[in-house]
Amino acid sequence: MGRDGWSVEQGQEKGRPLPDWMTEEVDRSEIAEWMLAAFFHLSTCRSYGMGYGPIPWTAIRDFAVDRQLDEEAWRLFEYWIRQMDAAYLDWHAAEEKSRRDAAAAERGRK
Repeated sequence: MGRDGWSVEQGQEKGRPLPDWMTEEVDRSEIAEWMLAAFFHLSTCRSYGMGYGPIPWTAIRDFAVDRQLDEEAWRLFEYWIRQMDAAYLDWHAAEEKSRRDAAAAERGRK
């Protein structure tokens, strides 16, 4: 993991203390906002043929490369995007089923 040209791994190998930015308190709300924005951005890359498909792996990779995520951040990013995508696809499937059930019930009343 690195920032501003500073590699944590290399510093640890040389016995250097961790940089201040590594030990600062992280504002989790900013990370959550960034991840949610990334998820919505990546959602535009999914296929919409016979139904909603998952976000393509290539779109997630390209987004991570564009944002210059290192390998550790990339793995976490992919994991959380996949978790959000699975939850979204489950929600969307439930919504579609609810709509179909409501339409079938309406047709049954006529």
